[in-house]
Amino acid sequence: MPDFEWQSPLTLPQALRLLNAFPDEAVALAGGQSLLPAMALRRRRPRLLVDLNAIESLTRIDMDGGTLVVGAMVRQRTAERDPLVTRHAPLLALAAGMTGHVAVRNRGTVGGSLAQAEPGAEIPVAAAALGGRAVLEGPQGRREVPVAELIQGPHRTALGQGELLTSIRIPIGRPAGAEAMEELCLPVGGRPVACVAAVVRPDPDGVTHTARIVVSGRGHPLRVIDVRQVTDSRARQSVLAALPVPLPASGPATAGPPEDYCRRAIAELTTRAVRRALEQAVVAGTEETGVSRG
Repeated sequence: MPDFEWQSPLTLPQALRLLNAFPDEAVALAGGQSLLPAMALRRRRPRLLVDLNAIESLTRIDMDGGTLVVGAMVRQRTAERDPLVTRHAPLLALAAGMTGHVAVRNRGTVGGSLAQAEPGAEIPVAAAALGGRAVLEGPQGRREVPVAELIQGPHRTALGQGELLTSIRIPIGRPAGAEAMEELCLPVGGRPVACVAAVVRPDPDGVTHTARIVVSGRGHPLRVIDVRQVTDSRARQSVLAALPVPLPASGPATAGPPEDYCRRAIAELTTRAVRRALEQAVVAGTEETGVSRG
C-alpha cells in the first residue's frame, strides 16, 4: 500500500468538510471492495481516506411516504435480505444477492456499487430500472439525480467535486407488474460481462404491456430502453438499435471479451429477461409483483 492518512468522521457534515478540505488528495472509503485492491496495486494513491463506516445515518433503510430510501452505506447483504427492500423493491434485493460472493456482499455497499459505476454491475441496473434517484450532498447542498443519469460511463458518474452519494430513493407506487434480471459472468462467479433488467407493466387496456429495459456491460454504459407492446423479439430489436455499433476489439486479450461478443450477449440476455418477466406477469395475473432471476 502507498502511505495514506485515515479519518473516521461520525457525521455526514464532518465527512464533507474533510473531503472538501483536501479536494485533490481525499477519497471516501465505503466497503473498500474496489478502492483497497486498486491501492494495493498502486493504481490509486489517495493521501487521505475518509472512512464513512461510522456514519450511522447512511446505514438506514426507511420509508418516506411513497418512497423507499436506502442509505448509501447499507451493506449489499443487508439489502438482499431486508424486509422493506424485498417487499417494495424485490428487483433491488435480487440484484444485491447477485453481486459477487457473500464475503463481498458482507462489506460491499449499495452506494459504493453506484459510485463505482462498474460496467455490468447489478445494483445500478436494478436501481435504474426501478426509476431510482440518487441523493448527492456536497458543498452546494443537496440534489437528486436519476440513477440512469448518474452513471455516465465505465467508472464515470455525475458526482461533483467534494460530493457524496448518501442514499437512493425508489418510488413504490408503481403499477403491479413483473421484474427479471439476467447476467453473464466470465468466469462463472466473476465480474459480469453484461447485465440486463426488465420491468414489465400492464398497459391501461389490460392486454398489452410496456417494458423498461436497462442494460449494462463492457463497452456499453448504462442504457434505459422503453418498449411498448413488448415481446421478447421486439425488446431484443429495440435494445440492439439503442446500443452503439460495435468497434473492432483492441488491447490485450486479457482485457475481456470483444465488444461484439458483449453486444450479442446483451441481446440474448434481454430476450431471456423479458420472456421471464412476461411469464411472471401472466402467472401473477398482473395482480402481484413477481421477480425472477436468470
